[in-house]
Amino acid sequence: MRTVVEVPIVRFASLLPAVEVGLGDSTGTWLLDTGAGLTCLDATTASRQGIEGWGRLVGHRMNGERVELARAEDVCIELGGVSMRHETIGIADLGALIPAELGEVHGALSLATFAARPLTLD
Repeated sequence: MRTVVEVPIVRFASLLPAVEVGLGDSTGTWLLDTGAGLTCLDATTASRQGIEGWGRLVGHRMNGERVELARAEDVCIELGGVSMRHETIGIADLGALIPAELGEVHGALSLATFAARPLTLD
């Protein structure tokens, strides 16, 4: 039997859907990016948590802009009290993609985070 967990979706900068995610000893605002192919951690947040990236992954944003990410493995996040392990997670400078005046983003959840879990968005 699965436990149902409800996680409130808020609006980051009154625009983008976001959720509070736990990582290590802190929580932060992560965008909910249903178009992303990989869950990403902000480089500053990764550094604060002692998570080091290696290698290089390359992706493209909706507008075709190229984005380079480092790769980290075996990273656990917590969402709604549920621990979710990621075999691979990207590390990127999300602050460079989002204007600073909108606030700090700690990561971006893709649907890959929920690949093995039923998910309903409302």
